[in-house]
Amino acid sequence: MTARVNVAYQVVRVGTTKKQKEREKIVLKLIKRKIQKYKIEKIVVYYNTVSKVKRFIEVLDYSAYYHDAIEKNSMLKKFIKKDKQVIIATSSLDIGVNILDIRCIIYIN
Repeated sequence: MTARVNVAYQVVRVGTTKKQKEREKIVLKLIKRKIQKYKIEKIVVYYNTVSKVKRFIEVLDYSAYYHDAIEKNSMLKKFIKKDKQVIIATSSLDIGVNILDIRCIIYIN
């Protein structure tokens, strides 16, 4: 939860009966829709494992931020300075990061 009044929450259930590839396609469509909706505003996509972060960056072509990512500090600086619109991360991004102009946060899993 947050004390910010301009934050809305939405839960999208993809379904556990679908195969993993089908769920990933649905998630990718959701992410791409949000990227289109917030064309110039920041988006963070969180996954619970590094392997999922790496798999999705191959498809989406964005930076991957996780605990031992190469040049993760420079990735974060580019994201903060608006050189990058989207960052795909594990919860390691959560630690001590306070970026006020993030428009959309997507948690997966």
